[in-house]
Amino acid sequence: MIQRICKTCGKTFKTWPYIIRQGNGRFCSSTCVGFSFKGRKQRPSYGHRGKKHSLRGRKNISIGRKGKGIGNKNAFENGWTLLNGYKRILTSNGYKLEHRIVMEKLLGRTLLSKEHVHHRNANKLDNRPENLVLVDVTPHYEQVSCPQCSFTFAIR
Repeated sequence: MIQRICKTCGKTFKTWPYIIRQGNGRFCSSTCVGFSFKGRKQRPSYGHRGKKHSLRGRKNISIGRKGKGIGNKNAFENGWTLLNGYKRILTSNGYKLEHRIVMEKLLGRTLLSKEHVHHRNANKLDNRPENLVLVDVTPHYEQVSCPQCSFTFAIR
């Protein structure tokens, strides 16, 4: 540590060399820093600047910010479209993928973690019951054939 003399009160104090290299370390305390600004323009305070928004204004701001979350989320009526293109719906147990909810209603039971729901036309937003197929994880990740061109390819 290096000994310095305070520019405001003249006391000696210790500070670290890196603080001096940053251009600081001239005052022994924040009180002395405040006294050094007497007669000069004060530093801007970054607290609450300006008047508060009204209830109506806050509501309008909230409406304007909907769907502007992290990433490329797009809000719709009762959920989100995720970055990977699937719809997520808010349920009593939290958010769930919409195609899994549709398949659970179709089967009348909850899906197991090893069961996946495949979209026949490869459109992740098309969650009609006739477009969804329940598949097991292992074959689903091995070979898939395209419904339009019947080309078979491997997916992960």
